[in-house]
Amino acid sequence: MNKQFQDNPLIFLARMMWRYSAGVRRRLLLYVSMSAVASVIWAMEPLIVGFMLNEIQTSGFDSRNAWYVFALLGAFLAIDFIGWAFHGPARVMEMRNAFYIRTNYRKHLLAGTLGLPIEWHTDHHSGDTIDKIEKGASALFEFSENSFQVIQAIMILAVSVTTLLIYDAYAAAIVLTLSVP
Repeated sequence: MNKQFQDNPLIFLARMMWRYSAGVRRRLLLYVSMSAVASVIWAMEPLIVGFMLNEIQTSGFDSRNAWYVFALLGAFLAIDFIGWAFHGPARVMEMRNAFYIRTNYRKHLLAGTLGLPIEWHTDHHSGDTIDKIEKGASALFEFSENSFQVIQAIMILAVSVTTLLIYDAYAAAIVLTLSVP
């Protein structure tokens, strides 16, 4: 694995999230998939608005195309509802999993700390150790609780670049070059 890729904090936190999700990894994969689907669905909103504006600009708004414009408005609303049908349950699963990850992480570190010899404990302040464990657990919890934001950003980039590829491959290459380090 590439050293730069391996040292990336997002990759490290995602690997830790996977590691401490042992036993509930299917739920992790399910909510990641549901978040990705919701992001793709919501990324279609500009397309619907584009169709609607194109129809109004080319044909105006009269009784002949009113049904089509209203159908596009309905599709716009449906996209929101369908997106939330995936995103809402995914967020609940994501939060439950974040609690599970934090608990497993704390158990792992506390078991390791309690297993150290007594000499180590006399040389290290217990409050400092507890504080470090809590900081690590809190950071992993916050990342796990809000991982949908990372998923959403990746999916929006993927949908945007794919859309640009359809219309202008040169512009897609520029965006991709500027977006990915």
